[in-house]
Amino acid sequence: MAEPPGAYLRWIGKSIAVPAAPPFDTRDQLGYGPSDSLNTINAWLERTVPAIEEAGTANEGSALCCVSAHRSSAWWALAGLLEFPSDEGIDVSCLEPYHRCRLPRLYDSDENMSVFGDQPPGDLTDSTIGHLTGQEEGHLCSSADAELLGVRVNRAVVRPFLQLRDDARRGGFDLQILSGFRSFEKQLSIWNRKATGKLAVLDSDAVPLDIARLSERDLVFAILRWSALPGASRHHWGTDLDVYDAAARPEGYEVELIPEEVDSGGMFAALHEWLDERIAADDAFGFFRPYDQDRQGVAPERWHLSHAPTAAAYERQLTNQVLRGTIERGSLELKEAVLLNLDEIYERFVINTNKRLA
Repeated sequence: MAEPPGAYLRWIGKSIAVPAAPPFDTRDQLGYGPSDSLNTINAWLERTVPAIEEAGTANEGSALCCVSAHRSSAWWALAGLLEFPSDEGIDVSCLEPYHRCRLPRLYDSDENMSVFGDQPPGDLTDSTIGHLTGQEEGHLCSSADAELLGVRVNRAVVRPFLQLRDDARRGGFDLQILSGFRSFEKQLSIWNRKATGKLAVLDSDAVPLDIARLSERDLVFAILRWSALPGASRHHWGTDLDVYDAAARPEGYEVELIPEEVDSGGMFAALHEWLDERIAADDAFGFFRPYDQDRQGVAPERWHLSHAPTAAAYERQLTNQVLRGTIERGSLELKEAVLLNLDEIYERFVINTNKRLA
């Protein structure tokens, strides 16, 4: 499998000199720090890369992770997770102590990126749980990148999406994001308004239901068909995007994200046929469709793309226990019915996704 865009791993077996590393906020070690500090690290890495490339590759003795000078993929996470073990031939004399942090496993056996390192599921800090459940935002891209994309997304998603967008433009499409990161509070608002009849609850054919005729359990499952449980939305991670073709949108038309727009004959069908081909050829820069078909959980969402190398790590960490604790603390309508049925909800609506690329 190809390396994730913008990041690479070098094994080096001899001492090399690297430029002195600048001070940085320790929160940057997991990519949760301020972007200005991260830009400083990026400048340092840009000076470091030539030295690493000159050293070349050798045996699997010492690991030095570095990234390209381009702000993308996991450079923001890798930058604070460099290991310079002096007992294995790497010169650490020019580095401050906090630059010698232990290197967690950044890739799983399939070489997918993990921003959580070796942290086992269920052994998470409150901050990490916040990033999983949309209650923290430090994993998101800079304001400049958000302005460029029109929405906020996970830092690791910026460059691969721009690459996909450039290819789409060459194919005659204007690939744009309608929805990227969604906070817990935003998802909670959607949920509560549907639960109380202030927003329509749709059946599998996207036809509004009369919720007065539904039991609480049936209403919960009806909402889940099209809307994620607060705390369980993949949009919390910033790795998942709802996309459309701006070139095919009629002037004044408000995109609804409904099957009629994306199915055969729909205004955005051509874009999604092009995306289908790229995904099938494993040529979509890591993006795939988590809701590609009906698995009797979330309804198929052809407009929904996910960046597999990044999302896979979040999905592994979002356990039933993490979700239960989040729901118990939240001001959720239908909370009792949700908690009573959470085991089934988790299996059917949270982890019941396309696993081909995840």
